[in-house]
Amino acid sequence: MKLMCAEGMSAGYTFVPEPTAVASAVLAKSTWAVLALTCHIELFVLAHDRESIDKDTDLSPLFKDVLFFHAREEAQRGGQVI
Repeated sequence: MKLMCAEGMSAGYTFVPEPTAVASAVLAKSTWAVLALTCHIELFVLAHDRESIDKDTDLSPLFKDVLFFHAREEAQRGGQVI
């Protein structure tokens, strides 16, 4: 993960968060808090993906449909509707 994030970054870039520490902090919270955070992350990702797909005029309509239906399938697993 650190190497993927560092690739293409300017000199002196440091990946500060430790994934294990972040996971421990999140999982130390109540189940409802973890579920709420997960829901918000899913909604943010779906909205971001949809917005970036809609605005890209270089993507073919067929490929946009493939991406849209994949996102819809992912959302249905999580209980969201797009």
